[in-house]
Amino acid sequence: MNDTISTSLETVARLGAEAFATTALATDVGPTLRRVSRARVARVAAGAVAAALLVAAVTVGALGFGHRVVTPAGPSATPSPSALGAPVMVVINTGDTGTDIAHTLEDAGVIADADEFIAVAIERDDQTRSIQPGYYELPTGMSAAAAFDALFTVRPTVGSVTIPEGFGEAQIVDRVSQVLDIPAADLEAALADPEAIGLPPEANGNAEGWLGPYTYRFDPDASATEVLAAMVDATVAHLSEAGVPRDQWLRTLTIASLVEREAKLDVDRPKIARVIQNRLDAGMLLELDSTIRYAVGGDDSVFSSADDRQVDSPYNTYLHAGLPPGPIASPGMASIEAAIHPADGTWLYFVTINLVTGETAYATTFPEHQANVEKLRAWILEKQGY
Repeated sequence: MNDTISTSLETVARLGAEAFATTALATDVGPTLRRVSRARVARVAAGAVAAALLVAAVTVGALGFGHRVVTPAGPSATPSPSALGAPVMVVINTGDTGTDIAHTLEDAGVIADADEFIAVAIERDDQTRSIQPGYYELPTGMSAAAAFDALFTVRPTVGSVTIPEGFGEAQIVDRVSQVLDIPAADLEAALADPEAIGLPPEANGNAEGWLGPYTYRFDPDASATEVLAAMVDATVAHLSEAGVPRDQWLRTLTIASLVEREAKLDVDRPKIARVIQNRLDAGMLLELDSTIRYAVGGDDSVFSSADDRQVDSPYNTYLHAGLPPGPIASPGMASIEAAIHPADGTWLYFVTINLVTGETAYATTFPEHQANVEKLRAWILEKQGY
């Protein structure tokens, strides 16, 4: 919050942007979520949890085969490569049992007898439990044992994409298009159909902020609509799990997006959310530079110019009271939680006083805020060598 930063500070916008470029990059993934089901689309949470889920994704074993009595078969003859047929794509879903997998392979012609595969799976129970879900391209005419081995040597075909916290809609379209090789035009067309991607009516047809910043895994042939729908589902799931009343979804996401773009450190998110709430309660203009940068389509600079602050836009919080009409970026769970549970405090102002560490100072009175602004000026002068 830079109510009285003089125009001389505008000259250091580049310095601030460069400083943060090395220290304030958005994390690549969000926190763990429950699964959001949608046809042929699955997302996976990040970090160690994701790895654990992938390893244990398919739970099978002796009990997983139901009540069928299977007599272990002897080793099957392995066809020579020349005897194998054309490759086919088979799908192993999360939660598939050994019996499910066996019949999937039989139905696709990969193996001739599901019972033989089940026998192998029972004998190699420990391995069976670590079969990963996904799309596998396998040749037809394989032996049961060879098909079982192939599930560990053939990498499942999936598309994985990570949306960083704080990304805007245009950045998400660019990232998805590049990583998943989906034409940007297809993604734009899907965004133009809010109902198809499951965008709630509260979004007023604008997907900005509703495309959750997490890591997703998709089937190879997932469409633009399915990809974006999964991202909307993730955000709706977060809001629901956090207990946000539906009539507060838009407001919560909007505040969370402001927090996401303004905060440099997690510790500051609840404090900045409190400043926003206090200013709204007091009927003060928010005067957030992040909304100006969104309105003018600028970079991630921490400052806005005097000309920028005169732009005629409903997102200009220097001119228009209250919240902007919607989110300005996709907030992560930490920012959503901050919007739901702001810190306790009477602050009405904040300013980042160290553009490298992200240290931020808070003030309740305007003179206190001016003193904090002077700390920022001093830091800038020091970095410029004066």
